Amino acid sequence: GVQILNNQVSDSAVGLTSAGITADSDYVASSTAGISGITISGNTVQNNLSDGIFLWGVKNSIVNNNTIEGNGYDGIVVGASGSTTIANNQFSGNGLSVSDANAAAIDLGGVYHTFPYFGLQPNPLGGFSVHDNSFSGNRNAVWNYDSASIDAINSWWGNLSGPTNATSS
Repeated sequence: GVQILNNQVSDSAVGLTSAGITADSDYVASSTAGISGITISGNTVQNNLSDGIFLWGVKNSIVNNNTIEGNGYDGIVVGASGSTTIANNQFSGNGLSVSDANAAAIDLGGVYHTFPYFGLQPNPLGGFSVHDNSFSGNRNAVWNYDSASIDAINSWWGNLSGPTNATSS
């Protein structure tokens, strides 16, 4: 596996690999393809003009204990992936500097704005767990384009009433 631990990542510009941290496979994740076992932990990812973290074609991975704030588009974008845990992170101020109404702290299966011709990037393996995170002041907390629901419990949603428009599906 790949480990990206305890870094300060900030101020990356918009370009082909525009996220502060990028893990990008040549393949859509499946039982036989994709990058497996990525751990992104203990990082501060902030003020990147595009996304904070971009994951494409990854599986069986963990993104935890990071501070992800002030990124132009999404805090984390995950496409063509699956079986990923996003836990114990602090998200604030992501997606506020763009006109994309769907920008979010966590964007699952969305259109990657740098390559819009890719279209939606559904996550074929599902199995996402988003828990024990703190969401405050982002354009949206979690934007899920995938047909599968996600496990998103025990997080702070920036309001005692919890997330807006949450469903149980």
